[in-house]
Amino acid sequence: MRLTLVRHGITTWNREGRWQGHTDTPLSPEGEAQARRLAVRLRHAHFDQVWSSDLQRAQQTAQLALPGRTPQLDPRLREVHFGQYDGHTYAENRVHPEFEQWQQDSWTQAPPGGESLRAVGERARAWAEQLTDGQEVVAFTHGGTVRALTSLLLAWPTAAQPGAALPFPLRLLHASITRLVREEGRWALETWNDIGHLERWAGAAD
Repeated sequence: MRLTLVRHGITTWNREGRWQGHTDTPLSPEGEAQARRLAVRLRHAHFDQVWSSDLQRAQQTAQLALPGRTPQLDPRLREVHFGQYDGHTYAENRVHPEFEQWQQDSWTQAPPGGESLRAVGERARAWAEQLTDGQEVVAFTHGGTVRALTSLLLAWPTAAQPGAALPFPLRLLHASITRLVREEGRWALETWNDIGHLERWAGAAD
């Protein structure tokens, strides 16, 4: 089974640096353009199943990237629930009295009113493990969710990163493609953060 994970296109809050865990923000015009570039990239791809987070930025990305396909929605594919930190910038959140302690171990500790990164990975893994062998599956989801899921599936380290809110040293850009394959119950990484379709030269003749 090959699993293609797509991070949603960019939103206005993303550009402003605002955390938008479960806040249901739409794509910005730039994000819609990114999703249309995805459509060019995926126009010849075959997927047996199409899934999406139930948040609109992921759904919009799916609808623009795979026109004519209706994704199955699953809240387990949602972004991290940032609780009281949601809607604020990193600078604004840093003054919160519990922020520094949470940042030192955001993998196992939940922010006030939110959920830990491990909890995000566990709910996403529960979704991924029930997928049928032998199929091509695509899921439109979120940056924190992709990184939490792959960290669990591939046993990646989750140590705190100095100056970063989340414990992931690998960058994951908007509208990027990450592919995993599961063979005999074991997961392997094929592609990480592929944004070839967003390069200036990509699809220039389309």
